[in-house]
Amino acid sequence: FAADPYEAIAAMVEFWLYILVMGNSPLGWIIAVGFHSISPASWAAFLPWLVETFGSLLTGFTVVGCAAFTGT
Repeated sequence: FAADPYEAIAAMVEFWLYILVMGNSPLGWIIAVGFHSISPASWAAFLPWLVETFGSLLTGFTVVGCAAFTGT
């Protein structure tokens, strides 16, 4: 909570929304925890590989890769 409190509240709401929409299943918990475990460092390491593999961020399948990797 050291950062913006509204961002922290939004992250908590998003976390519980993932779990509730997926019916409180174990898979829902895994997905919610996985999405919220992405750090800026892991994203910075992943983004160059994504662009190299799929091309520009604005076209092609890079958007799908971003959507699959990001929850923030």
